[in-house]
Amino acid sequence: MSLLLPPSLALLRAIAKPAWRSYRESLCNPALAQRRTLERILARSAKSDYGRSLGLSGSVPQQAFAKIEPVEYGHLRARIEHDIATRGHHFSPDRPILYERTSGSGGVAKFIPYDNALRNAFDR
Repeated sequence: MSLLLPPSLALLRAIAKPAWRSYRESLCNPALAQRRTLERILARSAKSDYGRSLGLSGSVPQQAFAKIEPVEYGHLRARIEHDIATRGHHFSPDRPILYERTSGSGGVAKFIPYDNALRNAFDR
């Protein structure tokens, strides 16, 4: 066994401890974890043009969110294509780093704005 392995493991444990603690707390109270996640998403969305247009920048964004009717991608396509062409960021407070192409199972291609916040969420 390498002499560097025990100190490396200790360092890894120290670095990972806050994330591990947060993960364990989320397991013990998933409703609280989900509420916090929704609050974080709504607070960020409220800073975008689209979020403001939906009323998410008000004093109780959860109530505004609960009243939002689902929309199909086709209703957003023109705005997304405009953002792609102009490097705009209507759907996010930050400029997307890319537009992820997805089509589901045999559907028409859709482009999803992918910004640093979304990348960080996937990385967590």
